[in-house]
Amino acid sequence: MNLLHLYIKLLTMPKRSLNLHENTYQHEESDAEESDLILEDYMDQPETKELILNKHFFDFQENMGHILTYIYRKHACLYSDGEYLNDKKMELDLQFLNFMYHHIYKDYDTDFIKNNKLLQNIALTNMGKIRNTLPKKTVIKTVLNTNSKKFDWATKTYK
Repeated sequence: MNLLHLYIKLLTMPKRSLNLHENTYQHEESDAEESDLILEDYMDQPETKELILNKHFFDFQENMGHILTYIYRKHACLYSDGEYLNDKKMELDLQFLNFMYHHIYKDYDTDFIKNNKLLQNIALTNMGKIRNTLPKKTVIKTVLNTNSKKFDWATKTYK
């Protein structure tokens, strides 16, 4: 019970600050044009296009590969004969997977490039939109309030 009171007291009591007369602002330099890139911007570059195409194919193979293999093998087992399919050994399941991938609608996703700073820097460097690959520096500005009143904790008033 005593621990519960301490926990509630920690949550509800305001914190005292030692820096009563300082306000610290952090500004992070960022380019707005980096986030405005669309799929066509990435697809114009051969390196990023290859990354996006490979990522999409491997995601398709990982998510749908076992399902399509199961469907093909079940169909081949049931309906293989000398005239139709002729694949009792079921060796053509990879060709079926590639056939299905070739005929699907491809909605490419570029979030994996946007979320990975290294890939984003490589893509932007290849596009010529940035000059260096160094990370942006955070600028910290400290502003002193010289006209503020001091708080007297004994009387709990401002002087």
